[in-house]
Amino acid sequence: MKHLILTLSFLFAFAMAWAHAPGEPSNGHHDHGHESKVESQKSMVYDDHAGHDHAHEGHNHSEELLQQYYDSIYQQMEGDLDEVSVTGRSTLNNKLSTSRVTTIGTAELCRAACCNLSESFETNASVDVSYADAATGAKQIKLLGLSGIYVQMLTENMSNFGGLATLYGLGYVPGAWLSSVSISKGTSSVINGAQGISGQINIDYKKPQTSDPFSINFIANSGARMELNADGAFRVNDHLSTLVMGHVSNEQLVQEDGNGDGFLDTPLTQLYHLLNRWNYSGHGYSAEWGVNGLYEDRQSGQLLSLPNRYGIAMQTIRAEAYTKHAIELSHDYETSLAFVGQGVYHQFDTQFGNRIYNGKEGDFLFKALVQSNLTTDGHHLLKGGVSFSGNWLTEQIEALPMLQTNNYVPGIFAEYTFNHHEKWVILAGVRADYSNLYGFYVTPRLHIKYMPIEQLVIRASAGKGYRTPHVYAENNHYFASARQFEVAADLRQEEAWNTGVSISGDIPLGSKTLSISADYYYTHFINQVVVDTDADAHKVLFYNSNGAPAYSHNVQVEATVEPVTGLTLTAAYKYSDARSVTGGELRQKALSSPHKGLVTASYKTQKSGWQFDATWQINGGGRMPLADVNKPLWEDTYQPYHQLMAQITKTFKQWSIYVGAENMTNYRQPDPIISADNPWSNDFDATVIYGPLSGWKVYAGFRFNLAKQE
Repeated sequence: MKHLILTLSFLFAFAMAWAHAPGEPSNGHHDHGHESKVESQKSMVYDDHAGHDHAHEGHNHSEELLQQYYDSIYQQMEGDLDEVSVTGRSTLNNKLSTSRVTTIGTAELCRAACCNLSESFETNASVDVSYADAATGAKQIKLLGLSGIYVQMLTENMSNFGGLATLYGLGYVPGAWLSSVSISKGTSSVINGAQGISGQINIDYKKPQTSDPFSINFIANSGARMELNADGAFRVNDHLSTLVMGHVSNEQLVQEDGNGDGFLDTPLTQLYHLLNRWNYSGHGYSAEWGVNGLYEDRQSGQLLSLPNRYGIAMQTIRAEAYTKHAIELSHDYETSLAFVGQGVYHQFDTQFGNRIYNGKEGDFLFKALVQSNLTTDGHHLLKGGVSFSGNWLTEQIEALPMLQTNNYVPGIFAEYTFNHHEKWVILAGVRADYSNLYGFYVTPRLHIKYMPIEQLVIRASAGKGYRTPHVYAENNHYFASARQFEVAADLRQEEAWNTGVSISGDIPLGSKTLSISADYYYTHFINQVVVDTDADAHKVLFYNSNGAPAYSHNVQVEATVEPVTGLTLTAAYKYSDARSVTGGELRQKALSSPHKGLVTASYKTQKSGWQFDATWQINGGGRMPLADVNKPLWEDTYQPYHQLMAQITKTFKQWSIYVGAENMTNYRQPDPIISADNPWSNDFDATVIYGPLSGWKVYAGFRFNLAKQE
């Protein structure tokens, strides 16, 4: 069935391409040119929300609100400019945003292999991506030194990829589908919920109304990993457009075991993903809706040829549907009403050796939002609304009784923005929610931006965040070990305060500009669900911090300069100190390097269409979980290491081809799996992982865009 669905998606995409092909000229490399024009047009629209004097008679404000809802609310929350015109490298720090937001655009995503979302952060210093274990291929992110469970993952401002999708959701999003990824540090808008203790990551897919009629992307690497993406957009009429995107990936042809421990370095996977979305914009009314489905099969563990092998098998079925609507109520005060609905079903069936974990999860969301300027000068903006979300989770863990968790949360929120000519912007928001599991709770948040001159921006933020823990769903990678789970019976909702300050500025260097930014964030947990692997080397414990210290300090400094035309250099340093009480003592988080560095270089020729990119990642040493004192099987610490990756791209009229290499330093974590020669023993553990598992890899691919007629 999955093969039939994928085949139909590609046939539909090719049919739309054929329908649009005659007489349509190319606009060059779409990733840079066309997106730039679209984003520039959007910036003119959103500047008007800030009270600027851009004339746009007759524009459809309800369509703006809908676009603003899933772009602008997340990125700067006061309704100001959410996009800027992009040429060349497109990692942007939005000066008009009250929060510290970095947007990774299409051009930046194309600088590396970026087969999926987990690989889109390779050239970004803020987000760290690492393996959760050395057997399943599960990946986790870190922001502000904290685990990715404290980051609110959003798909166009709708919460996504939590619960059962926590460990594998990053791999579900093809890089070729993305139009941008936005990273916001610290607490953000209350409109999107009480989550997001350390920040938010919002992903935007390609949109029907702006996408090319047809595009295709293929990539393969030296490990026999192959991925194919194709999408087609069709404009039904002046008001209605649709987009179909299909993805297939296969990594089952070669069994890699570079370190000779008998375990697969990368799982044998096949993934099929299909998405269809629609956009309608009429007179005073706009709407979006879409559906997508996913199937993944993942096999890992020991090599298939070994007798009595320790095998890991995973199957995932996921389906999503959403709808958004916006209605203009008053043009003069830009008063509009928006509705959002979302539903997700996720089924996850696994077997780790003889241990079984199966889960089924459903999520739904309804939200109504109204916004209006209180005055015609745009200096006072008020937003408010109601929401209702629900989550049900059924889990079967080995032979234990079935676990059933239902959490329903109605909420109400309001947000006020004072904007004094972009020099001073103050945003204050509060929301109140009631959970059938945790009762009533209030989430206050405050953001302040001060821009004394155009070249200098100072920001400060403070806010509270809450999180509902799903212990087994979010930590099922520990089943890839002999560790036993011990879960406290009274786990409470996680609760924390986050405060931060940042400063960014542009320093003129003759005709060039040096951009420098620095930020500091402090996260203090009132209650944290501690994941303790220090108390016992054969167990993983989950319990409330109960007032014990749990916090994180995070400092980052970054500088970007273009010394000569076409060459962009970036250097960044980050220090993270995340601590909690584990094994009875206050300790730094295990398997996480406090010191990180990043250096990137990108050179693009002016006329010949060549681009050269290189990224150097520096990872400091760190602490390992405590080993068994009577039988220590690993060291107390691990040493620093670094990785180098590079890519060369050649762009033609409608094509681009690229070739690159990953982990060119060929660093691999030595002995990443404990007792790999006896996985059925009590010492087996594949979760003591801090570094890469595979060595040097080469990849190559191509992109083709059939450009739309301007």
